[in-house]
Amino acid sequence: MSAESDQPSKSQVTAAVIAMLSASSALIPPPTAPALPKKVALRRRGDSKPPTPDDPGAGNLSALDANQPLRSPPTPEELDAAQEAALAAFPEAVRAAARLAIKEIKGRSGIGVRPQAHLSESVRPSPIPTSLPLPRASVEVPPFPPAALDHPEVRAEWERAHRAAAEARFLLQPPVLKAYTEAKLACERWDSKQRGRKPSGDLRYPVPRERLDQIRREMTLGHESMLARAEGSIRSIATGDVVGVEYFGADEESPWIQIPVLVLQSDLDREAQRKRSTASRTPEQVAEEEANWDEMVEELMADLPEREPELVFPNLPELPADREPTACEAAAWVSAISKHLRYVERGEQIEAKRRNDAAKKVRTAAKREAERKNPESTAAAKKAVQRSKAAERQRRWRERKKTGKDDR
Repeated sequence: MSAESDQPSKSQVTAAVIAMLSASSALIPPPTAPALPKKVALRRRGDSKPPTPDDPGAGNLSALDANQPLRSPPTPEELDAAQEAALAAFPEAVRAAARLAIKEIKGRSGIGVRPQAHLSESVRPSPIPTSLPLPRASVEVPPFPPAALDHPEVRAEWERAHRAAAEARFLLQPPVLKAYTEAKLACERWDSKQRGRKPSGDLRYPVPRERLDQIRREMTLGHESMLARAEGSIRSIATGDVVGVEYFGADEESPWIQIPVLVLQSDLDREAQRKRSTASRTPEQVAEEEANWDEMVEELMADLPEREPELVFPNLPELPADREPTACEAAAWVSAISKHLRYVERGEQIEAKRRNDAAKKVRTAAKREAERKNPESTAAAKKAVQRSKAAERQRRWRERKKTGKDDR
C-alpha cells in the first residue's frame, strides 16, 4: 500500500468530526423549565376543584412532572469517552486526523465544550459578591457570664452581639471590604447605563470617579458603628450593667409586636444624677440658664432668612359660604391658583436668567481686559484649554467605539 493511500480523505475526516460533535451534543442536556412540586396543582380563580393533568386548563402538568429525572451536565471525561466511541468505526489514520481537527475547532470557536454561564448586561449585578476572597470563620459564643442578668432576651442579645461583632470584623478586612465595594460600584454603574446616554454618547448620569472611595468610607463607617454597638452590648452584659428588659410596641396598629430594649444601670444613674442636679439649682443658676437660653434663641432667630411677603392670589373666584362648592366652582378656584403660581414661577425664571446674563457679561469684560493687558500668557492658557478639551473628546470617542464593539 502506498503512502498516498494511507492519508485519510477530507470527506472521511469531516464525517469523523461530525460524529464526534454529534456524540458530544447528545450528552449536553437541553434547557428545561423548572419542574413543579409533585403535589402542586395549578388552580384558577373560581374553580371549585383543582385541575387534573387531563383537564385542558391544567397546563403542562405532565410535562413538568416532578418525578421526571433531571439530566446533569456531562463531565469532560464523559465527553471524551463519547467522542472516542463515535470514532471506533473509522480507521486509525482518520481518527488521528479527526482528533487534531476537533482540537483546532475547540481552540478557535469553543465548539464541543459546554459554555460557561455568564451574566448578561441586561441582568443587574448583585450588590453581594458571589465569591469572597476569605472564608467566614465559625463564631464561638463564650459562656454566659455569671454576673449578667439571667433573662431570655439578655441571653439572646449576648449571642447576637457576638455574632454581629464577628461579622463586622470580617467585613472590615481589606480584601472583603474591597469585594463588597466593587460589587456595589458595579451595581451603580449598571444603573447609570440603564438611565440612557446623551446624543454625544456620554452617560446622562455618570458615576463619579471617586465613588469607589466614597463607598469604601461609607461601608467602613457602617461596619465600625456595628462593631462598636456589639462590643458595647457585650461589655454591658458581662459587667452586669444590664438590670432589666423593657418592651416597646412597634406600632399602634400592631400591638402584638414587642421590641425588647435592655435597661442599663449606668443610664439610670446618669438620669438620676441629672434630675438631682436640676432639682438642687439655686435661683441664680436658674436665672443664668434662662438667660443663656434666651440668648441662644435670639442668635438663631437672627440667622434666619428674611420672610418673603405673603403671596396674594388675584382674581380668585368667590366660593359660597352657605353651602358646599360645586365641582365647577372648586375647579375654577384651583385653576386660578395654579395659573398664578405658574406666572410667579415664570417670573422667577426670567429674573434668574437676567442675573445670570449680567454676571456673564461681567466675567466676559474681565476676561477681555486680562487678554488686553497680557496677551502672551492668555494665548498659552487658551491653547492649554483647547488641548484639554480635545483630549477629553478623544477619550469619549474611544469609549463610544469600545462600547459599540462590546455591544456587537
